[in-house]
Amino acid sequence: MKYLHYKLSLATLVIIMFLGVAFYLVDRYSVRLYHEELSQRLNASLAMYVVNSEPLMAGGNVNRDALSELANRAMVINPTAEIYVLDPNGNILGHAIPPEDVLVSRIETGPIQDLLSESRALPIKGIDPRNPSTRKVFSAFPISDQHDA
Repeated sequence: MKYLHYKLSLATLVIIMFLGVAFYLVDRYSVRLYHEELSQRLNASLAMYVVNSEPLMAGGNVNRDALSELANRAMVINPTAEIYVLDPNGNILGHAIPPEDVLVSRIETGPIQDLLSESRALPIKGIDPRNPSTRKVFSAFPISDQHDA
């Protein structure tokens, strides 16, 4: 009888440990998704602020002085913020990052379009221009050329 008692106790302990590990993994995954979604939502207002503060485009050219100034301001609010100006095809027209740190000249626009059209649930991840092998959350806001307006 003692042997059965030990087997049942061990089986119960294994089940409890398995459930504990499963709960921990689900919790970590949920917290990461929540943090990414929250970051994307909060930085959406930062992206809107950057675009509406000063004209970033004029006559089809990037206003590099305004971009640099706005990037500095944005980094005061969020030190991890990186600002990129893209054309409709995803070509990077401008940024305020050291040129050697940006490893790609074009990114895919599908995730950006999904974010702007709100066609998918957050978080939405896109390619990181500084590390093209990874995907991370981002925020975006459309820019209008000052000569077009």
